[in-house]
Amino acid sequence: MHLAATGGQHRGPAFLSAGYLLQQMQIASFLGVVAIGALAVIMIGHIDLSVPWTMTASAIAATTVAGVRRQAARRCCPVAAGRLIVGALIGLFNGFGVAVLRVPSMIWTLGVNVVVLGLCVLVTGGFAPRGVASDSSAAYR
Repeated sequence: MHLAATGGQHRGPAFLSAGYLLQQMQIASFLGVVAIGALAVIMIGHIDLSVPWTMTASAIAATTVAGVRRQAARRCCPVAAGRLIVGALIGLFNGFGVAVLRVPSMIWTLGVNVVVLGLCVLVTGGFAPRGVASDSSAAYR
């Protein structure tokens, strides 16, 4: 049932049930992790504008690893490791630019955001990954 058809209210029996609310919390749980990281950065007086494309690059890494492991038994450890490695490398690069090179965090992380965006477009060919490794990732197959 569409929300506009009901005057903006949802009248289904499953709405606000425990299962539905648990599902919504699982879907949005990554926001809590991102918020904790953003809070830590803001509390030390900086800002990180590379978060959106860092998350996207991590997701692309995870889908690439999942696509490579498609024929083998699926395990979440290699997928999670790929995602964490990409995020950690981008984070270390941001830390190097801000802490060692002393570039203001707003400028450095915005630049890193644009570079990671370009790398994501380059790796995926401009298309969203569909659970298989793209031609750009052929070296990892």
